[in-house]
Amino acid sequence: MTVTIGGKAPTYVSGTTPLSPTGTGSIQQAIDEANPGDLIIVPAGNYQEMVIMWKPVRLQGVGAASSIIDANTQPAGKMDPWRRQIVCLFGLQLDGTPMTAASGSTKASPFDPTGTYQCGATGTTNWVGFKASPGVSSQVDRLPLEGIVGWDATVNGNLAQLLNEPTLMGAYEEAAITVVAKGVRYPVGAPYLFGNGPDTGTVATEGQFPLSTRLLTNGVAPAANKVTPGDDCKDFPSNFLCAPSAIDGLSLTDSSQGGGGIFSHAWGHNLQIANNRIYSNIGTLSGGINIGQGESPDALLAGNGGIRLLQRAASTSSRGLACQGVSTTMAATTPTQKTSPTIRKCRIATTVM
Repeated sequence: MTVTIGGKAPTYVSGTTPLSPTGTGSIQQAIDEANPGDLIIVPAGNYQEMVIMWKPVRLQGVGAASSIIDANTQPAGKMDPWRRQIVCLFGLQLDGTPMTAASGSTKASPFDPTGTYQCGATGTTNWVGFKASPGVSSQVDRLPLEGIVGWDATVNGNLAQLLNEPTLMGAYEEAAITVVAKGVRYPVGAPYLFGNGPDTGTVATEGQFPLSTRLLTNGVAPAANKVTPGDDCKDFPSNFLCAPSAIDGLSLTDSSQGGGGIFSHAWGHNLQIANNRIYSNIGTLSGGINIGQGESPDALLAGNGGIRLLQRAASTSSRGLACQGVSTTMAATTPTQKTSPTIRKCRIATTVM
């Protein structure tokens, strides 16, 4: 039993509108219109949809025997709006390439060049808390070294995956509930946010994070941090460090595209999963609960083409920096060998719970 005392009055999911080729389901609508930390009550019923939890909310069923999410992908085309929302949240166009804003003589690369579909809204209803800015920051983040850009074989060879799998989730599509979140702050003006830059040694390439990217906090960054300052809760509503989140009192069933019952991709700090029934799902690695993107490599500290970024950082500063998604404290001395830079107290930034 889960008892919630005090706080804002809960929101109730209205109706059991299914996910369809032409629109989102009732639970997804409630999440899109909720504020971070909101309690969303899922009344008894059978909800034919695949849910994306892209900000910290408390999804509360009235009991696993009564509140059922059925993630059946039929009829054909039902996955289309799910895929559109996923690529939008990660800052990509419908074709899998990064969205960019207009700059000088360079034209913008919008979410949907035809104007048929919008990123950050369903019809005329804007998603609450959606604050992504093309080319500046995505709503949610990938893992360090996780290549998600389509049609670009330099990003960890992800071209083959994108050609075989319809979205950046690859073989982990269509969980009954997919959890994605914001985990890092990029330095202002950093190019190649997706690690899709040329291998010059000065920009992020092969899926790296831009130099000086840092992990988010649950508040305002220290005043000494002049590279990536800001209020991490106010600026990023999808930061799970800033509000409670939960999946509770639900049955999750009939997922068949690889994601399993629940897929928590990354950065879902303090997510509570309790009192659920998860059954009759098919997953690539597990039909139950999948934590983390198992196909993303560990963040490398030495021996790959991006090592020159670390050398450059070590030669210019002794402050804590971000090395390929790793929060570090580095020695002030410049490494003498390309294959073995001096790095101390490196902490992998792949927290998912």
